[in-house]
Amino acid sequence: MSTSERESTSPDRRWPAFFEHFGRFYQRRKEEKQSGLNDYSLLAAVLNISDEVHLHSKFLFSMLNPNGAHYRDSAFCREFVTALGYPDFLDWSKLRVFREHSNVDLYLTDGERHVLIENKLNAIDQREQVSRYIDQVKAECNAREIPASPDSILFVYLSNGRQAPSPGSLRPYQLDTSIDGLFVVDGDRRKVARYANAHYGTHILSWISSCLELVGGVDNLENIRNSFVDYRSVVERVTKTYKSRVMNLEDFLLQSSPELGSRARIGHAFKIARQVSFLKAKWLAGMFEPGLRELLQEHVARGSLTPIDATDSKDLESMQFASEHARRFFAGKGARNRGKFWRVLRGSASGSAALAVLFGARNLHIGVLPIRVSVAGHVEFDDKPIDEFMLLVAMQRFEFRRHTGINSVFRNLVSWTAPLDAEIEDLANFEGSRSKLIINALVEHLLQSANTQE
Repeated sequence: MSTSERESTSPDRRWPAFFEHFGRFYQRRKEEKQSGLNDYSLLAAVLNISDEVHLHSKFLFSMLNPNGAHYRDSAFCREFVTALGYPDFLDWSKLRVFREHSNVDLYLTDGERHVLIENKLNAIDQREQVSRYIDQVKAECNAREIPASPDSILFVYLSNGRQAPSPGSLRPYQLDTSIDGLFVVDGDRRKVARYANAHYGTHILSWISSCLELVGGVDNLENIRNSFVDYRSVVERVTKTYKSRVMNLEDFLLQSSPELGSRARIGHAFKIARQVSFLKAKWLAGMFEPGLRELLQEHVARGSLTPIDATDSKDLESMQFASEHARRFFAGKGARNRGKFWRVLRGSASGSAALAVLFGARNLHIGVLPIRVSVAGHVEFDDKPIDEFMLLVAMQRFEFRRHTGINSVFRNLVSWTAPLDAEIEDLANFEGSRSKLIINALVEHLLQSANTQE
């Protein structure tokens, strides 16, 4: 019987083997990290990997510039233009490179030929951007009385996988293929400039590899080599081709062994994954009920707090939490802005504030909501703001402040907040959770003057 057949006929018996192998995987990851393997990137640590202006354009300029501090003249720029398919397009002895020249991200020229690079990693195309940049360079050439022919201008559209600039960016020009290659043409199909479509995942990675070959055997260029290696890791991350140097979960799942093949590993992992959202929903619902009820029942019994139910407030009626909201939140079905609320009946905030524990689109919020009670006895939002404040809990500072997103729904709410998908692990044991400590401290803060009087 084959491994796959044994796995399909007795999957339940393989759970012990699965967890044993997962334990080995976890231990191996730990040992690899301790040995020095890492995924650190200086560029990714100090800049957003998708920052096309401050990271990508600046790095490209620093290496393409023949006058750069690398002192390699035009070597790196020659490899770049070669990767585009134009190895002899420029006179390298006369090369000059500019960044943000007349708004062109990168501009390469030898005085007679011109390479315009528009860097579009994530930014959207602007209206008539391609035509405007080409026309600007042509106008500058005419002003110097060195007219630029269509064959002497190369427009490069550098992106993360796009096929071409948008029609609105090209307007009034368009792209056209001839026996001489790809060109930007006008409405009468007359050539305006050569065109090259470049991608980070192919052209830039290829260029980096070529540059690493150039510096690989040269003394005193280790820092240059390390710079290219670091930038390669950034490009791989942004193109989603990066592979961690440390063994990861995918590596574990695709491994096979006599007692546990990859098919069984993947099957067991999927079974666990299907249970995760159920468990998260169970833990969140458990915090609201019975967790909060049991936590606050003494304050409710003493008349310090009183629950605000759906019948007590039209403003909060649609925002009352039910267990189905926890399931929908972790199933990604749009449940948001749900919680439980208690009127504060003692202390300086008596009658004007409510304790609020709720979640928005992504975050858990624990805070204070300004309220008022109408003549008819209904609890309503109050537009009178509450001062932001800080609490010290278990030697940690927790700030309660306004947050733009949630305040568009819960007006003037002042809250401490944390991503719910991360906080939910702590809520698995609500009794020992950080959230319980914060709620206790907040209630004590709200009732402090009343307790002093008592």
